[in-house]
Amino acid sequence: MWGAPAVDANRHAIYAATGNMYTEPQQGSSDAVIAFDLDNGKVLWTSQVTPKDVFVVGCNQPSPANCPVGDDLGPDFDFGNAPILVTTPRGRDLIVIGQKPGVGWAHDPDNKGTVVWQYRAGQGSALGGMEFGSATDGVNVCFPVNDGIQPTAGEIHAVRLDTGETA
Repeated sequence: MWGAPAVDANRHAIYAATGNMYTEPQQGSSDAVIAFDLDNGKVLWTSQVTPKDVFVVGCNQPSPANCPVGDDLGPDFDFGNAPILVTTPRGRDLIVIGQKPGVGWAHDPDNKGTVVWQYRAGQGSALGGMEFGSATDGVNVCFPVNDGIQPTAGEIHAVRLDTGETA
């Protein structure tokens, strides 16, 4: 996870994002936004957006050790942003966050992290997509795109919080 988790005093929760798995078997808590109870640290809910992302550097080398079996090597699409808790202009709370495949997400904290919308900003890759610095002004969320040498590299996408559409 990059950045600080988001604290939600109203729901008495803290939200964090996770990365890919490094060993099998795949768990439902990787590549996810997770809500924890502020009092005891127990998981309140988990919203996984990329299942089967078991990734180990070097698995494309001859005779790799500790690598997933068969074609189960994941794309390395963990979250490169910290979750942002925001209230939309219409009064709805959302958790917005960018991910390495170049997708921005909005999750509903009142419905166990259900995905409200997703927005494709870039092509994404293990080293690209959204890695740092998403921000919001309460009306839009801005997603930065780090896509290496792709045409989308260096772009910033403003997205309406209420709808998930380009602003």
